[in-house]
Amino acid sequence: MGWLWAPRTLLVGWGEGLDEAGRYLNQQPPGVVAAWYEWLFPYYYQGQVEPANMDNLLTADHTVFYINQVQRNLPDPNVVAYFRRRRPEHVVRLAGID
Repeated sequence: MGWLWAPRTLLVGWGEGLDEAGRYLNQQPPGVVAAWYEWLFPYYYQGQVEPANMDNLLTADHTVFYINQVQRNLPDPNVVAYFRRRRPEHVVRLAGID
C-alpha cells in the first residue's frame, strides 16, 4: 500500500497514462488541448496540442494535467488550485493513483 502514499511525499510519473488520456480525447469532438508534456502528448492525441502555459490554459478546449505537474503546482499554484476545485471530465487512474 506504500504506492498510495508516494504521491504525497515523492514526485511520481514518467508519462504513464498519457496514452489513455489521448485515447479518451481522440473520441471527443476535435479541439485544442493544453498539456504539460506538449512534446509527448501528440504521440497519443490526434488533434492540436499546445503547452500548458497561462494563455493556453484559458483558451484550450481541454487541459491535461499530469500528476507531477500538480505536485509541483505548475504552471502556477493558483491555476492548479482553480482546476482542482472543478470536476474533471475524465481521470486516468493507474495502480490506484490519479
